[in-house]
Order: sequence, then structure tokens, then C-alpha cells
Amino acid sequence: MTLAKRLSLLLAVPLLAILALGALVHLQLKSIERRGAYVAEVQLPSVGAIGNITRKHAEMRVNLRDYLLAPGEKQQGKALAAFEAAEKDIRRLLDEYGQKYISDEQDRQLLGDFRRLPQDWISEANELKALLTKGKRPEAMERIFTTLPPLGERGHKIATEWADHNERLANAASRATVTSTSDARTQWWIGSALAVLIAGGLGYWTLRSIVVPLQAVELSVKAIAAGDYSHEVPCTGDTDEIGVLARSVQVLKQNAEATAEQRWVSTSAATVVGGLSGATTLAEFGRRLLSEVLPTVGGAWRAFTYSRRTRRFSSVSPAMAWWTTKPRTPSA
Repeated sequence: MTLAKRLSLLLAVPLLAILALGALVHLQLKSIERRGAYVAEVQLPSVGAIGNITRKHAEMRVNLRDYLLAPGEKQQGKALAAFEAAEKDIRRLLDEYGQKYISDEQDRQLLGDFRRLPQDWISEANELKALLTKGKRPEAMERIFTTLPPLGERGHKIATEWADHNERLANAASRATVTSTSDARTQWWIGSALAVLIAGGLGYWTLRSIVVPLQAVELSVKAIAAGDYSHEVPCTGDTDEIGVLARSVQVLKQNAEATAEQRWVSTSAATVVGGLSGATTLAEFGRRLLSEVLPTVGGAWRAFTYSRRTRRFSSVSPAMAWWTTKPRTPSA
């Protein structure tokens, strides 16, 4: 993999992790927003609407009682007008609830049960008014205590069940909002930790695959510059840009080593030749040759003597070396 691809991967993966984390948080926030809007726009207003409906229903009951107990026509007309106004308000509130605040099928069923209750009240009220119109006031008063209480009890039961149901829905939605908020926070921390781990792992991998090889190649360049050609150039087998650089350094090393060898040979030859130029005898030539060649090649030197008797060369210690005779090439 080339350095460009590695660096692109190092940049792209954390960005993708951040985008994924942002998308996750966005989805969680949208869920929280929907739940919060449901609580704020549906459940809380629905509980308030049920309270208003129940209050208007109670007013309608009171107005009907006042109408039946009114001592004169004026009081009856006033109570009847209040009854009819309460009836219109309760119908309007029920219609509004059905259009805006229905949460589930049970809520819809309870709305239908409560909607039939005012109709029963209105039907009973019409019968009571008819009795009053016919002059049957005692009978109408008797029915107030026989037919209206069951209707009131049934209305109270339906209203209580309706309000409790919506209160449970509101509590459940509120708890779900809190849970969603907690889950979003937890997921955000987990996502952040994963993003940091991914970025850290990629950074470490990049360090190991780019910086460390470059440092090794740098050490090789410094060793070559210092004249140490025994240092091996690393990463010459890599296929990326570092491998290309390492192979270039290897070629540089070989050229520098060859140049240094040629320079050494030329300098050493000049030194040896310069030391031999003043020799006047063969013995002095030999001493000068050994004294120049052996230090140059880095070896120890010994003296050689030729025996005419044995017709062989033999070596002696340098301290005993002395040249008095002309060395001769042994005959066959």
C-alpha cells in the first residue's frame, strides 16, 4: 500500500467514524424530539382537554339541576341558556379532542363512550323539561334523584378511566424520552470511544509503517555519510515509496563504497610508490616496501632471509631482521 493510500485511510476512517457517530446521534435526537413533541403536543394537552370536558359536563349537570329547581321562568331561562352553552362547549371540546389528541384505539373508544354520555344527559333533560312544561313538577323532581345519579356515576367512571389512561400514556412517553436521552448519551460515549480507538490504532499503524521505516532509512543515510558501508539499508524489498527510497539509498551506498575503494587504492598506491622512490639498495627497497605496504593493508610484518645452503626463504622476528645480503631467487 502506498503512502498516499495509508494517509488517505488515516484521514478517511476517523472522518467516517465521526459521520457515523453524528448520524447515530442525529437519529437518537430525532427520536427524542418525536417523543418530546408527542408528550408536549398530544399527551399533556389531552389530559387538559379531558379536564375541560369533565368540567363542562359537571356544569351541564348543575345547569340542568338549576333549571329544574328554578322558582320562576326567568331563573329557568337563565339556567336553560347556561345548559345549552355548556352543551355546545362540550360538543366542541369532544370534536377537538377527536381531531387532535387521539393516542390509540382505547383512547378512541373512551372518547366514544364519553361522547354518548352528554347525549344521554340531553335526552333525559328534554324529558324533564317536557314534564315541567306539562306541569308535572313533582314527577320531574323525583326523576332528578332516580335517573340522573346513575348517569353522573357512569360519567365520572368514564372520565376517570379516560384521564387515567392518558396519564399512563403521558408517563410512559416521558419515561421513554428519558430512556432515549440516556441511551443516546451512552451510545455517544461508546461511539466516541470507538472513534478514538480507531483513530489511535490507525495512527499507531501509520507510525509503524511510515515513520519507523523512514527513521531506519535515515540511520542508513547517516552511516553512509559517515563512511560506514557495513550498515545494511532496510526496507529495500518494500513496494511503496519507502522501498523506492531505500533502493535509491542502496544504490548510493554501492556507488559511494566503490568510489571510496578506488580513492583508497589510488592514495595507497601513491603512498607506497612515494616511499620507494628514495631506495638505493635492494635491502632498503625491501624494508621500505614492507613498511609501506603492511600498515596500508593493516597486517603485521615479518622479515625474510634467504639461505644459500638450503636455498629457501625463512622468516625471522622483526627485531632480528637485518638485511646484509642480496636476496636471490631460488633456482629450480
